[in-house]
Amino acid sequence: MILPGYLHLSLCKALSKKYVLIAAQNVSAHPLGAFTGEVAADSIKDYEIDYVLIGHHERRQQHGED
Repeated sequence: MILPGYLHLSLCKALSKKYVLIAAQNVSAHPLGAFTGEVAADSIKDYEIDYVLIGHHERRQQHGED
């Protein structure tokens, strides 16, 4: 499984072998809209990405997410 930054999801998906899973590093809790710096689930799905890392320790420590 590879978890590139959002800007590189499309490239990694295009270059990876079928047996390599590509996942996003984070997903917004909000739907599409004006949430600067956040990436909505629908946007990730547009790249045909089926996996997202949720609850990463950096998000918990730096953003107070649980």
